[in-house]
Amino acid sequence: NVFFDRGVPIDLDGNLLVDRDVNLTPDGLGNIDIKTTIFDLDLDYKISDNWSIHHISRYENSTFEGVGASIFRTFSETVSIPGLVELRPFRDVTRSLVSRDFERDLFTARTELKGKFDTGPVSHEALFGFEYSHGNNINNNRDTSNGLFDQILLRVDTQNLVIEPNFNFTFEGSDPNSTEQNIFALSLFDKITINDSLNVIFGGRLDFVDLEFGGSSSELDDIDESEFSPTVGINYEFNEQLSVYGVYSEAFTVNAPDINGNTLDPRKAKNLEAGVRYNIPGTRLTAAASVFDIEETNRATSNPTISDPIVESGTFNSKGFDFVLQGQITDNLSVILNYVYNDTEFTETSNPLALGSPEVAIPRNQASLFLNYDFSPGEDKGLSLNAGIIYVGERIDAVPSSLRVDALGVNIDIGSSTIQDYIRVDVGARYNFDKHKSISLRIENLFDEEYEINSVGNTVIPQSPTTAFVTFDWEF
Repeated sequence: NVFFDRGVPIDLDGNLLVDRDVNLTPDGLGNIDIKTTIFDLDLDYKISDNWSIHHISRYENSTFEGVGASIFRTFSETVSIPGLVELRPFRDVTRSLVSRDFERDLFTARTELKGKFDTGPVSHEALFGFEYSHGNNINNNRDTSNGLFDQILLRVDTQNLVIEPNFNFTFEGSDPNSTEQNIFALSLFDKITINDSLNVIFGGRLDFVDLEFGGSSSELDDIDESEFSPTVGINYEFNEQLSVYGVYSEAFTVNAPDINGNTLDPRKAKNLEAGVRYNIPGTRLTAAASVFDIEETNRATSNPTISDPIVESGTFNSKGFDFVLQGQITDNLSVILNYVYNDTEFTETSNPLALGSPEVAIPRNQASLFLNYDFSPGEDKGLSLNAGIIYVGERIDAVPSSLRVDALGVNIDIGSSTIQDYIRVDVGARYNFDKHKSISLRIENLFDEEYEINSVGNTVIPQSPTTAFVTFDWEF
């Protein structure tokens, strides 16, 4: 049983306007009972010295029940509606209650056949894959709102921390809506070694996606899509220290219909990456650097000129640089150092306010350093300690857009705010009883740093305080 309270408001510079520990939900509300059941099966079978089969399957059932509070909308402009309410910029937070009644069943299975063979002087490492996924979501959530200004449940003055219930609420009746998904995928990849220096990769993935909508969503168009996503790569080793590579790949994701039931074209992405690897002489360290360029089309975002908020929005681009240094410093001490620069931008969009905007919650700069000290390297039994420091740079909380209020015949611009950067320290320990059994302790956010990890509109989701995880692993 968890308390369900979505976020706290921030200003344009990303500063919290209320203490993260203040409860903005009335007493007795906001408790959600969450239950999750998971069954996993992982099988390996060696057919011969060159061929093997690996199978993974999972069944997951999740339920959410209770009454939760959500931030309904915050505004970057003053909006005054005579006789109804006045919303001042980032001072009043409109909240609504939702009766949560949601269940999800998901079954996934993947089987891979891996093998090595030769055709003349050329060596092959092939992978044949089959994947199946079946899911069913049943949503019977009910809320208290007919529209943004028709019924406003709560108005919170963030300066005085006063919660003002505006009326006695009743949940509106609604028919459950359901979504059933079936996904089939076939994949084939072949790594071809031409000589000691050169190898290439050819392959791709063929997806078949079927989505069917039922209940109150039955008016939505069912989705039946198929797409082939190719991958081509090349790797050349100049010597034992230096190698270069290049990869081109494609991917696609199905967009859900808009609220009028119109089918949107799938999101498609094209990724081009090139990099270099260098084994540093006299050490057991490897440095790798790469540049990448990802272009995604048919991104669904809001359109400020119509009531329907979801439309295909054009092109999104992500360009950047990645650097990794990893390996053994000594027999006992290993290191992983990583830095990523990622410049994201909406280059074409039907929403003029979003043009040039970066992606939500994606920092331009992030870095991490992890160290692991093994007291008994190479042994099946022993203790190891690890520590890491993580830096995540500034990012925005929402793509700028507008809210269309038909009753007033106006659009209200909704801007973005800056989520501040942060540094987090994690530590951990692992003890191996033998090569099959181990116990691990991981402590996240050791110094209880206060920062934000995600956003919903112009609100942010605070990071959990110092949290400890204990895991016991047993392979048999």
